[in-house]
Amino acid sequence: MCKEKIFAIVSFIFVFTYADLYSPEVWYGFRSDSLVFSAGVSESDLNKTVYYELLYKKQGGKNSILASKNIKAVEREWTLAFSDIKKDVAGKDALWVKETIGDEKSKIYGPYGFVKNKLSEICDTAINYSGDIKNYELNKNTKFSDNKSFAIQFLHNQNGLIIVFGDVKEKITISIDPANSKTAFLAFANRIIMFDTDKKAAFFYPERSIVQKTSDIQYKIRDWEGDMTVSDGQNCKIIFIPWYDLGVKYENGRKFGFMIQHGDYSYPFGASSYSPASWGNIIIK
Repeated sequence: MCKEKIFAIVSFIFVFTYADLYSPEVWYGFRSDSLVFSAGVSESDLNKTVYYELLYKKQGGKNSILASKNIKAVEREWTLAFSDIKKDVAGKDALWVKETIGDEKSKIYGPYGFVKNKLSEICDTAINYSGDIKNYELNKNTKFSDNKSFAIQFLHNQNGLIIVFGDVKEKITISIDPANSKTAFLAFANRIIMFDTDKKAAFFYPERSIVQKTSDIQYKIRDWEGDMTVSDGQNCKIIFIPWYDLGVKYENGRKFGFMIQHGDYSYPFGASSYSPASWGNIIIK
């Protein structure tokens, strides 16, 4: 039986095989105009023709072929490139590479993301607050949009991150990327906080998978268990998240990725809750 491998090269090498389809390594987001692969075959497949197709899979849709290449395997290894990729592919959409050697059964590698849009430069400051949080009074003029009435602030102390809410008329969802990785797809390390109009908060993390019959990406939310708390301030609700529950070290200058969803409004504008690459930044100062 032949054993093929395909490697995605950016500034270093990842190894992808069909058996690793659900491994985090394949959920990579490229940031260039080209996808470059190093591919190869076993000695028994030398002189066979290898067919490659770059597939675009939109959530709920069919695969469309963006590009294809045929290579005569006169050597054991070669470099393969798909250039001039114009799509921004992330969140629930993905790129896949289909490989067929001669008349044998095809193998599929992916999913891969492709982030062409410029990363958000929006950066909000989490303010150091060392006092008793119960005495904190929210500045009602703090808004994330001129035409939105809800107020929210980020604070911090040596123990954790603090999120302060004023009155909300619709459910607010805050997504946090503690590593600020700006990935094309949601990952296990991302954290989701839902705060509803009844002043109740729920805490989640995402679990991602592939629907085998359709190759669709799906995300499920799982309960995030930890020492997070919800309490009352003078005129607000306060969510406290210990640093250890975020899995990061507390230090000045650290940045987090984040986005806010409030009804049909997202901050940063146009950000996708399924793609941290589109989120803004919080900086600890």
